[in-house]
Amino acid sequence: MILHEYFDWLCKIISGPGMYSKLLSYLHNIAFRWTIINDQNRALDGHNLRSIFTTGNKDGYWELDAHLPQLCSVLEMFVALSIRCEDNIMHNPFIGTNNTDRWFWMSLDNLGLLYYDDGHFDTDEVSDIVWKWLSHDYAPDGTGGPYPLKNSNEDLRGVEIWGQMSRYLNENFDF
Repeated sequence: MILHEYFDWLCKIISGPGMYSKLLSYLHNIAFRWTIINDQNRALDGHNLRSIFTTGNKDGYWELDAHLPQLCSVLEMFVALSIRCEDNIMHNPFIGTNNTDRWFWMSLDNLGLLYYDDGHFDTDEVSDIVWKWLSHDYAPDGTGGPYPLKNSNEDLRGVEIWGQMSRYLNENFDF
């Protein structure tokens, strides 16, 4: 079925699911919602993964789109964001490796979700973490979100995801 093929394709991009099939499946079944206007771009990037997956197969696209949330899932958003991070910011042509999976798992780790492998998965706890993040119910420095900062004078709860991620990468990695 195309839904399973698509999920497997997303997981392949991030070198998963491994021990995280329950977590990734859960994230794929939660619609990404935003309250900061520019975060709509993250939703569109996630939704565009469906087009990439079904390139040349219009019927497959419509079947896929009919069974998934209107814009994109939390999983799609993080996969697309990780791809954009690798392609637009962190790619080093001299190294030649693709680190899309690194940016994805780093984001989930910062959220505190990596504890919830298949042996420890707890729907209520994961739901609480995800909904707090989507509701911007985390510390002003980003603690409790995917991109916490050590040195921030700005309240990150009002900053779009791309901006939070960019600040986090600038603080934690040498370019």
